[in-house]
Amino acid sequence: MTFSLMRPRRLAAVALAILTLAAAPAQALDSQQAEQARAVVTQLADDLSTLASRSADLSRAESVEAARDILRDSFDLERIAAATVGASRFEKWTEDQRADYVDAFIRYTLASQTGALTRYEQEKLAIESVQEGPSGLVMVRTTYSGADGASTVDFMLARNAERRFQIVDLVVDGAVSQLQLRRAEFGSVLKSKGYDGLLAILREKTEKLLAKQS
Repeated sequence: MTFSLMRPRRLAAVALAILTLAAAPAQALDSQQAEQARAVVTQLADDLSTLASRSADLSRAESVEAARDILRDSFDLERIAAATVGASRFEKWTEDQRADYVDAFIRYTLASQTGALTRYEQEKLAIESVQEGPSGLVMVRTTYSGADGASTVDFMLARNAERRFQIVDLVVDGAVSQLQLRRAEFGSVLKSKGYDGLLAILREKTEKLLAKQS
């Protein structure tokens, strides 16, 4: 099973460029930007609903690949990869180290998240507002109603290297940042096992997940 991704060195270069852009002064959110950000989240919900409606007619492999396409389109995986270890650490790594890490992170994310996306069924996502978020991000606040009840999910978006809005973080019920959780997890691994240990763990987990999906 293969992935249609940019070359690892290009991925690392994109991630580093985005981190540099993130340090630029934030601009006030205007109506056009708000609508563009809203459209990304709306499209994500529509894509998940479409995938659910087609699931009976798709093979397992086709469903998984369709979910991966949704992830690639909606989320800025390169920026998220760099942010999970922090800008200062990422910038200190060599070009090859950055490339290998970004590649491993994206492969792991695609392998770990697509299973949940293919099981998306009756959940409802309602957009409540679009506003300026922290650190120059745009926040699309939604209410997510599923089998376990309703939750507030804030989608944090930023422009990617092509100046298109993509999701860079999710904050659940105003407190749980998925990016911060991942950074804490990876930071612990880096502290105890180092760079090589983190890559080894990501690659091992990815292979196990792909084996289950094949």
